[in-house]
Amino acid sequence: MAFYGDGSNLTGVGATYGAYTAFGTSGYVDLTGIASDTRKTTILVYKWSSSSSFNFYMKLGDSGGIESSGYEGTSWYQNGGSSGSYNNYTQEFRLPIGSSTHTMSGRIVIGRAHDTSHVYVCEGYFGDSGSTLMAGFGGAKQLSGTLDRVRLGFTSGNADTGAYRVIQES
Repeated sequence: MAFYGDGSNLTGVGATYGAYTAFGTSGYVDLTGIASDTRKTTILVYKWSSSSSFNFYMKLGDSGGIESSGYEGTSWYQNGGSSGSYNNYTQEFRLPIGSSTHTMSGRIVIGRAHDTSHVYVCEGYFGDSGSTLMAGFGGAKQLSGTLDRVRLGFTSGNADTGAYRVIQES
């Protein structure tokens, strides 16, 4: 059970949990069927890696399809004690790392910030299995309609391992 509100009048809401699903071997996967009353979508990612050098990305979409512009996002990574990198992307939310040696696990949260203007805020945090690499992204995207699909993919190469689970909360 999840709760929304300012604490003075909490309302319980139900959550729908999908099964862990393998990514397959394509360069991206489209997660469709997000219910129109969903206020928060959480995507759990487990040991996702690519067959070649890559940058992991996420795009949002509505009934008109996946959108490839208008993202207001910043991404970062930190590798152990060394300084990392910060980047801005307008075509997608993206992790600024790229190597087939990374196996990433983490969480993405997409929240509907405004009901009528279709503004969604997003954050994603990932760690690399077996190393000190951490990476993340955050920002906002205004869609022309209600979110009903999410694309997770790589800028190059195909997935070679990994699974995901989608949790929807209304």
